[in-house]
This record gives sequence, structure tokens and C-alpha cells, in this order.
Amino acid sequence: MNVGSMVGQVYEDGVLTNCKSGGSIVCYGRNGYINVGGLAGLVTQDNQNEPDITKCASNTDIKTYYETTYNTTAHMNVGGFAGYLLGCNIYDSKAEGTMDCRSAETNLGGFIGKAATYFNYGYGNSYYPLITGSFSKMDILYMDIQSTSNIGGFIGEATRTIETDDKWICTNCYASTHFDSTSRSDAIPALFIKENHGNTRSHYNHAVERDADGTIVSKNCFDGHHDIAQNSSLQNYALAAPLWNDD
Repeated sequence: MNVGSMVGQVYEDGVLTNCKSGGSIVCYGRNGYINVGGLAGLVTQDNQNEPDITKCASNTDIKTYYETTYNTTAHMNVGGFAGYLLGCNIYDSKAEGTMDCRSAETNLGGFIGKAATYFNYGYGNSYYPLITGSFSKMDILYMDIQSTSNIGGFIGEATRTIETDDKWICTNCYASTHFDSTSRSDAIPALFIKENHGNTRSHYNHAVERDADGTIVSKNCFDGHHDIAQNSSLQNYALAAPLWNDD
């Protein structure tokens, strides 16, 4: 099942440009894999056609529940912008809002729950997700979530679909996140990407953690070359509020 405040699934050569979504989503699952996103639940390539999303925004409050009595292998991909990104491209987009996730096995990200390469067996080609110039500002509450779940300020899990896939690209993105675990979860979140399988190319991405009052309590730079704490110009860039045209 794919659930989004604008569209459940963006497929093949679908294009979204200058779109906005908002409101609230409450998703209660009992069976199988469920993808939930502030804008779209699932964004997926098919054959050689690749969806593009450009300058889109979501301001959505998301609540998810999963009744594991019915399925002990229950799994959710939950993202502030998209739940599951399989191939395709996202440019200059943003997600804001709150996430209250109470499903046991979860990939949970402020922007994307799970991102993966798409491998076309018919043509023998791999298509990598591309996320550039995008931003998330989320308050994430996670309860009753297993320690094996992946919780990231920007992406919960980045993975490959087959062993020969080795790269996808995330660049010039920013995450500002308030994490609230309560005492009912032993999952440990990450500021930007929690679980990175394979050689994901990730450059000039920045993340901060906020407390309940909005004060920044930790910050880092994830381009693989710099430590933001030791580089004042990068630190100033990362902490600057991104400029968005909401007209």
C-alpha cells in the first residue's frame, strides 16, 4: 500500500513540478509493506522511464501504526516527503511537519524513508536516485520501534537492489530535526542517513539536531571531506536558513 497527502504513487515518467501538499495522514497497517510520505508514498522508475520531482513542497503531519498481531514481519517506509524512492530524481524540494511513528520495523526519514537503486533486468541498466538541493525540517517521535529500525534526519535507509549496484547521489541537502524517542524505543537515530548500504555518493549535505525549543544541539557535515565543527564557512552555510520561494 502506498499513501501520500498528494499522491500514493508516482510511476514511470511521471513529473511533478511546483506542487504543494499539506494536512495530516493517519495510516494504520495490518499486512505487508506500506510506504507513507508527506507528498507521495512511492516514487518508482519502470523500464527506462524515470520520474522527476522539482520544486515541490510538503507540510504534512504523519502518524503511522502497525498491528503486528496480524503480521510479525510488518514493515513501513515513512518519509516526510516520500516513503520509498526507487530510482528517479528529486530537485530543490522540501518537507516540513511532524512524524509520529509507532510501527515496529520501520525505515523512517525526515525527507525519505528508504531510497534504493532501480535495476532493469530487461535492459541490464541501473538507475540511481538523485536528490539535490532539498531540505527537511521535521519533528520526529518514534515509539514502540525496534532497535533494527533505521531512523535518519534526512533518509532512514539508503540501499542497493542488487549486489552490482554501488552508487546513488545525494548532494547539497539539509536536514533540521528534533528527535523524541520517549522511553519506549531503543532505536538510535542519525542526523542525516541512518543506514547506508553500498558506496552511496553523498556530498555537501548538512544536518542539525534541534531540541524541543528549537535550539540547535548538534551539527555535522556529511560530504566525506570536511568536519563542519572545524570549518567555519561550512558551518555558517549549514546553519543558514534555506531560502524558499513559496509564491
